[in-house]
Amino acid sequence: PRIAVRLEGQPGNTSGIGSRILLRHGAVPLQAQEIISGGRYLASDDPLRVFAAGSASQGMRLQVAWRSGLRSVVEDVRANHLM
Repeated sequence: PRIAVRLEGQPGNTSGIGSRILLRHGAVPLQAQEIISGGRYLASDDPLRVFAAGSASQGMRLQVAWRSGLRSVVEDVRANHLM
């Protein structure tokens, strides 16, 4: 079971570059990934992030720390969904 996350940021940063995504209570107590860009010649990173849900079927919490300093929280995230 997995949880896929694709951020939709504000104009000027629609991919949410610089954001940090946290998933709590999935396959392990805490998983974190960041949206980065660049670093390769004429290429970039796909802004889709995938987390392991493990046997957790409910009670997972997704938190996004945006580059602007704002935070978004989604409660009761379910496995095998694109958020």
